[in-house]
Amino acid sequence: MSILVETWQLTKIYPLGHNVITALEDVSLTINDGEIVIIMGPSGSGKSTLLNIIGGIDRPTSGTVYYYLPKLYLSRALPPLQAQLILKKEGLMTFEEEREGSSSVPPILWMTHDRGTLEFSHLGDSPRKIVNLSKLSQREMLEFRKHYLGYVFQFYSLIPTLTARENVELVLELVGISGKAARVQAERYLRLVGLTEGMNHYPSQLSGGEQQRVAIARALAKNPLLLLLDEPTGQLDESKSIEIGELLVSLKKRLGATMVIVTHDPQLKEFGDRIIHFDSGKIIEQEIL
Repeated sequence: MSILVETWQLTKIYPLGHNVITALEDVSLTINDGEIVIIMGPSGSGKSTLLNIIGGIDRPTSGTVYYYLPKLYLSRALPPLQAQLILKKEGLMTFEEEREGSSSVPPILWMTHDRGTLEFSHLGDSPRKIVNLSKLSQREMLEFRKHYLGYVFQFYSLIPTLTARENVELVLELVGISGKAARVQAERYLRLVGLTEGMNHYPSQLSGGEQQRVAIARALAKNPLLLLLDEPTGQLDESKSIEIGELLVSLKKRLGATMVIVTHDPQLKEFGDRIIHFDSGKIIEQEIL
């Protein structure tokens, strides 16, 4: 199993008047491809701060987050035909050439945002590029989040004037997928999360569990490298929380998705591959299930 994300000695300090609050202190961990990592701990323990730093929403006071990216990952976020058109336009290899082992064409990742922030790495048999989040500009960070990361929040964050399908389509349009291709992809992911009947419903017409399913479909539809979930069952009852946990495991198996989940919900524990217990800004224990 290859490493996808590595944090190295992350520390986050917030000023508070004449004092400071240490939200994270020397946090080092790895997240592997295809793994569900669950971060648990009391309120104020630093787990959401860690999630925000891994997700590029916040920056650490010190320390680094590294992403080990597959060479052609950006193309995987697009329908095959559209991805091949982009590759050909840029003079790069097609999927067929990649499968045949061609190595004469440079990788496409971050062609216009390089600035020396990337290096080659070989983890296992897969060629990877290293992205050091600390070296990305604000614009580069926005692009990175847009193309490689998916987010699911406790309060769903759906646009109330758009239907379930339109909420998913909107995110796809941001990564260059529009029209019929966006509609087909949105409907596919809504079916994957079990919302076949409610695609044309507005958020106000959906239950809390259904809204969270839309939020998960929206986050996964662009095929992100990493899915980050902050208290995804925080607004749900016990039975719906279990349904969401089962859904996430199913999506991991079907899509090969990698997930990091921050939660207070002990019921989600059984759905993780690894549990990281947090307290006072530090990792106090890890369990492999």
